[in-house]
Amino acid sequence: MSLNPLKILVAALLCLGLSACGFHLRNETILPSQLQHVYIDTQKPNSAFSKQLRHTLNNSNIEIVQSAKQAPATLQILDDDFRRNITSLTSTTQLRQYTLYLTVHFRIADQQGKPITKTQAVTSQRILTVNANQILGSSNEERMIQQELQHDVIQKILSVLSANQTKQALTAIKS
Repeated sequence: MSLNPLKILVAALLCLGLSACGFHLRNETILPSQLQHVYIDTQKPNSAFSKQLRHTLNNSNIEIVQSAKQAPATLQILDDDFRRNITSLTSTTQLRQYTLYLTVHFRIADQQGKPITKTQAVTSQRILTVNANQILGSSNEERMIQQELQHDVIQKILSVLSANQTKQALTAIKS
């Protein structure tokens, strides 16, 4: 079986084109150099969201330091708010469906705590349908949805942190 030179050329051009256009695999976020060492300032350091944020940053090769003085920038998590709103009830007023929300307000500050970006909010939501015959299953499903919401919000935060506006705001900070 011989390789057709035309097929090899097409494959090589396709690879070259994808690499030249800045193509990256999904979830590979490249943060500015000023955020390669970051301090996370949050009022809820032990919340599920904060733990997942630290885990995700560590997996992205971002060093999380123990004090603001050790990092050129601080990621300030001003609020992470998980809510559930009833969306529908059955005819017997049993809970049938509700919407789960996770909203996080954040900004970036310099070593002295002075904000260098505006406060931003990211939100994610999912609908959970409750089966009255499987309450335990619904509880487990809610935990899984909460984890999905956390992951989704963290990806949105990373996207904002890697955006050009954030990079421009960080130019005043030396890495």
